[in-house]
Amino acid sequence: MAKSNKFESELAYARNLASSLKRQTSVRHSFFFRATQSDPLPPAVLLLQNRSGNGLHLKMALLYLWAAGSENTDPGSGTPHTVKRLHSPDVAPLFGFENPDNQGKRRVATAKNRLVDIGLISSEARPGKSPIITLLKEDGSGDLYSPPGSKGAGGKYLTLPRGFWSKGWYLHLSGSALISMLALMYMQKSSSNKTVWINPTMRQRNFGFSEDAWYGGTKELAQLGLITQSTRAVRQPFQDDPQQRRHTYEFHFDVLRTQEPPLLIDKAS
Repeated sequence: MAKSNKFESELAYARNLASSLKRQTSVRHSFFFRATQSDPLPPAVLLLQNRSGNGLHLKMALLYLWAAGSENTDPGSGTPHTVKRLHSPDVAPLFGFENPDNQGKRRVATAKNRLVDIGLISSEARPGKSPIITLLKEDGSGDLYSPPGSKGAGGKYLTLPRGFWSKGWYLHLSGSALISMLALMYMQKSSSNKTVWINPTMRQRNFGFSEDAWYGGTKELAQLGLITQSTRAVRQPFQDDPQQRRHTYEFHFDVLRTQEPPLLIDKAS
């Protein structure tokens, strides 16, 4: 299939940003995972629940983790974990908005306000200038951010490779696919097996997202070649023959890191 030119301008913005950041995106498990069902829903699920246009709010949260996650000082603000350069007119074309100075700018601003409300970032207004955005801890506590791998920071985490941005995966993954991907990366990292299974109880108890989001997301990941899905019959106790089917998944991290997505899903973010 011939490659479309639809996403070329978006990729140019992403690659420009990747060339200056030169790092992966660290994501604490607490962004998408909770210990018990009585705990509040993880921030990623809250962002998925709103009507954000194909997961824009979720992707914006990851963008700030990528842009402000380093302990190095921001050249604009002079302090770590802050950004001045991610202005709405520049972020809008990153996500493919055709009118970045108007509707696209408003959608990015709405997403930014949502992240402030959930406690993932703070925004310091500056009259006549773009606000300074400060990254907060990705568990939604409102605590100051520190990289999960740094001394005393705490929190287990996974990493999204630069290819998630520079290869254009962020453009093709819906919100459901993105949160399913994080769950599968977590499960595969926690297991000694290449293939993993998430039972419905754990999906609801620990990840907190719906069956529709899960199966829709994994179907999309399989279409894009990020996972291989297998199905086998399962016999329950006291049954003569298998009467249930279990889906298992193998996540292909190298595909996310090194390959561009096939253009099977043509969606705007």
